[in-house]
Amino acid sequence: QVQLKPCTMTAIMATTTGCPGCDCSAVAAAEVAEAHQAYPLYIALPCILVLVALSGLFSGLTLGLLGLDVIGLQIVQKGENAYLSRCAAKIA
Repeated sequence: QVQLKPCTMTAIMATTTGCPGCDCSAVAAAEVAEAHQAYPLYIALPCILVLVALSGLFSGLTLGLLGLDVIGLQIVQKGENAYLSRCAAKIA
């Protein structure tokens, strides 16, 4: 009898042919989905939420930084506020 390795390919779960070298095709789709579950829901959902929040934060920061123009920074550098002038000099 041939010993089959456990399946590690989660993208092929929905197919009827299964994974090469795996016995996924011999079991029902519900059993395959249960066997291929990577993380419990109480671990996966917080991770997803944190990653989506970080993605939004970094996207916003990137848009904010790229939205600054050189002329606007030069105007702030020549302004009266010394702190903002130093900050604008670091960016420009």
